[in-house]
Amino acid sequence: MEEKLKVAVVCQCNLNRSPTVAKFLRKHFSYMEIKDAGILFGYPNVVNQELLDWADRVFVMDIEQQKYICDKFPKHPKIWNIGISDQYDPDEQRLIDLLHWYFRVPKK
Repeated sequence: MEEKLKVAVVCQCNLNRSPTVAKFLRKHFSYMEIKDAGILFGYPNVVNQELLDWADRVFVMDIEQQKYICDKFPKHPKIWNIGISDQYDPDEQRLIDLLHWYFRVPKK
């Protein structure tokens, strides 16, 4: 059995963007194992060293999350900033459309 690519998806609060991106990736990329988190304490699933050690790749939504992870966890170079601003509701169609474009997944 082939090992799955472990991907962490991180946004600000883990309420809108990262859960939507994680759901999208699970649907379209069966070779990935996905976990999602936020950088703010007081919300579910706060990013931590254990999550970062687990992940082969970390997708962040914007420069704020990238800077936070780089500052707090400086030995973690596996970060991809996918550049999604904090303007979307969970599962919003405009966000889904953007994810299709970014990850080059054709719409059906």
